[in-house]
Amino acid sequence: MIRTNIARRLDAGASIINVAGGAETPKIVRSGRKDFPDIPIIASGGRTNESIKATISAGANAITYTSCTAQELFKITMAKYREM
Repeated sequence: MIRTNIARRLDAGASIINVAGGAETPKIVRSGRKDFPDIPIIASGGRTNESIKATISAGANAITYTSCTAQELFKITMAKYREM
């Protein structure tokens, strides 16, 4: 079950909604878009193209991207270094 109260946030003065619900983000965005078709929604897109596309398809106006961790970037850098 998705538990958000967008109406209460809008009543409190929000003019844009930020959604970050992990794997449930597209469902939350879709629900919010159905009830509030004109409110701008920014949502986390996750790390994959598929999750980003799903969130956009659900109705998000903007996406925040989860980049690689410092450890992942270091691993990539070291792999390139070793190939030299």
